[in-house]
Amino acid sequence: MNKENILILTISFFTILLSGCEKKKVVIDEFHQPEGFAVYQSNYQNRSPNRAISSDGVVYRIRKQRNDPVAKLSFWKEALKKRMIDTGYFFVRESNISTEKQKGYLLELTAPYGEQDYSYMIGIFVKGDEIVIAEATGEILRFKKHRKQIIAAIKKIK
Repeated sequence: MNKENILILTISFFTILLSGCEKKKVVIDEFHQPEGFAVYQSNYQNRSPNRAISSDGVVYRIRKQRNDPVAKLSFWKEALKKRMIDTGYFFVRESNISTEKQKGYLLELTAPYGEQDYSYMIGIFVKGDEIVIAEATGEILRFKKHRKQIIAAIKKIK
């Protein structure tokens, strides 16, 4: 696959991924919020009910997107990392992550937000025509306190 095709697929994926516009509510089977987080429903119509927040403001959510164009996890790993770094996030670490039934990818980044720096974690799992995306963000020091619980919750995705 040439660089132009990778760029087109990357832009397509992240236009969908980062748009926040979901056409219908998507309930993840057996949503498990991180320990110490409370589940909440968004007041916005058609938003995913799979959201949780800690008392100190760290946010966690899971959602699904179509795997369109259809590609394997190896492609989306590369595209995700490239896109996030190209848009100004700073790379912290990456790793493979597994649920009970599926292998995925975990990317951790930081970015300034106002006067503070924030951590941003994205986990993706590709299965057939869909991608399950787990995201968490919060001020770096607060996020660090919840990191293990967030990873444990991601590993429970079914």
